[in-house]
Amino acid sequence: GVGKASLARSIHFGSDRYEAPFIEIDCHGMPGETLRQELLGYEQGAIPGSLQAYAGAFQRAQGGTIYFNEVCDLSIELQGVLVKFIQSGEVQRIGASAAIPADVRIIASTQHDPDKARKKACLREDLYYALAITRIDVPPLRMRDTDVMRLAEAFLHEFKARHDRTQVSMSQDFKDVLIESSWPGNVRQLRNVIEHALIMSTDGTLTPKELPEEILASRWVRKPDLLTEEVILATLNRTHNNRSEAAELLGVGRTTLWRAMKKLGID
Repeated sequence: GVGKASLARSIHFGSDRYEAPFIEIDCHGMPGETLRQELLGYEQGAIPGSLQAYAGAFQRAQGGTIYFNEVCDLSIELQGVLVKFIQSGEVQRIGASAAIPADVRIIASTQHDPDKARKKACLREDLYYALAITRIDVPPLRMRDTDVMRLAEAFLHEFKARHDRTQVSMSQDFKDVLIESSWPGNVRQLRNVIEHALIMSTDGTLTPKELPEEILASRWVRKPDLLTEEVILATLNRTHNNRSEAAELLGVGRTTLWRAMKKLGID
């Protein structure tokens, strides 16, 4: 829910491949054999009931991008298929006698720690290293103040058009609550909250009174006792382990941050 799919789309549509297809594969949403057919495609008669040939995702995405959502949910066998494609740049349909080239960029995401997934044999080593040429760790939404407001503005623009409320804007108090909220549901929750507030508003300005109670109750006032391990690690990751910058970002002193790290056993 932190916006991995949105990031994948941004990479695609912000690149020179933007005119080519963007295909999203839900690795958790299909049975293994169905997913194999979807990826590779098949020749006429190669599988029961196939009256005509079918171009799989690797072939349909020619020149574009395939995004694998929750890649750790792929079976080990299908992870091997993906490794083979990345290494060769070729795809062989089920029932075909030869492979054909396919120029496709692969983006994959997982909500799991890839290093732990490899140790548990949920993620193949060779697939991880094939994918990890560029790795982006996306922190929780509450750690991304700028992103909160950019996303909120984009969602408001979308819902103003949908609900024919083109003059609606956000008050500063409304924005402050959005930035200070903890957003346990991340981007999905923010999207739903913006639409809720727009529907509940009676004039042209959104104020905190239009927000759901759970949002008002979850305002993330950055007190020292709320410096959890997750919050500290995400902030250190964002500041490339610069403790001074991390303390400033968290709104606490360096000593307070150091004590919290020591208490939590963060090296």
